Amino acid sequence: MNEGEILPLDEILKNITKNFYGRVISINLKDNEKGLFGWVYDIMIIDNNNNVKQIRVDAGTSTVLSVISGEDN
Repeated sequence: MNEGEILPLDEILKNITKNFYGRVISINLKDNEKGLFGWVYDIMIIDNNNNVKQIRVDAGTSTVLSVISGEDN
């Protein structure tokens, strides 16, 4: 991993908690070799209704790539 390739985690989390309500329950950083994106954070957030969302974020730009909701509606 080269310096400057990923943003600091606190910067990523600041961006996420601005846009998504809830408590962060897990964070994984991985090198997503298959896609065009380099490093990605998978961040799991749980809200007051116990709904879990997995938010995939580009670690270099803080761009939200996908949101997977765990609700069974």
